[in-house]
Amino acid sequence: MTQFSFTQLNQWKISELRDFVKSNNLHATGRSKQEIIKKLQTLLSTKQCEKLVSAYMQKKTSSTKKSFVKKKRTSYNQSLTSNRQIINKINIIENQIRTLFTRINKIEDKLNSVFSESTANLNRNMALEPLLLTLIPRESGITIDNLLDQPELKNISKSLIEQAILDLVDDEKIMVSEGRSKQKIGGYIGRVSRVR
Repeated sequence: MTQFSFTQLNQWKISELRDFVKSNNLHATGRSKQEIIKKLQTLLSTKQCEKLVSAYMQKKTSSTKKSFVKKKRTSYNQSLTSNRQIINKINIIENQIRTLFTRINKIEDKLNSVFSESTANLNRNMALEPLLLTLIPRESGITIDNLLDQPELKNISKSLIEQAILDLVDDEKIMVSEGRSKQKIGGYIGRVSRVR
C-alpha cells in the first residue's frame, strides 16, 4: 500500500470530500477542494487523516455493498410478488372460464331439451291436425267443449290441441267463431268448423 498524502484527496469529487468532512465531524469547509484540503491539513496530521480516510472508505464500501444487496433483494422480492400476482390473476381467470363453460353447457342442455320438446310438439301437432280435421264436422262445426270430450283427444294436453287448432286456422283449414262453449281457445274461440 502506498503512503498516504493530502494530495491524494484531490482525486476525490468535492461532494465526496464534503461527505468525508461531515461524517467525521470536522470543521473544514470551503468553496473548492483546495480550500477544504488546506483546512484538513491544519486540523489533522497525515497519519490521523490517513486513518480517517481508511475508515471512511471501508464504511463507504460496505454501505455500497449493503445497498447493492438490498436493492437486489428488493428487486427479487418485487419480482416474486409480481409473479405471485400474475399467477393469482391467471387462476382467477381460469376459474371464470370454467364457470362460463359450465354455464354455456347448462344453456346448451336447456336449448337441446327445448328444441327436442318443440320438435316433439311439432311432430305431435302434425299428427294431431289430421285427427282434428276428422273430428270437426264440415258445415255445422263443433264446440270446443264437445271437441275436447272426444275419446280420441282425452290423452292429449289442451295446450297441444289449442296449438294444433291455431295452426289449422292459420292454414285456413278451419273457421272459428265465439260459439257457446265453457272452454275457449285464445280467450274467444268457442266453436270450430271445417272449411273443406
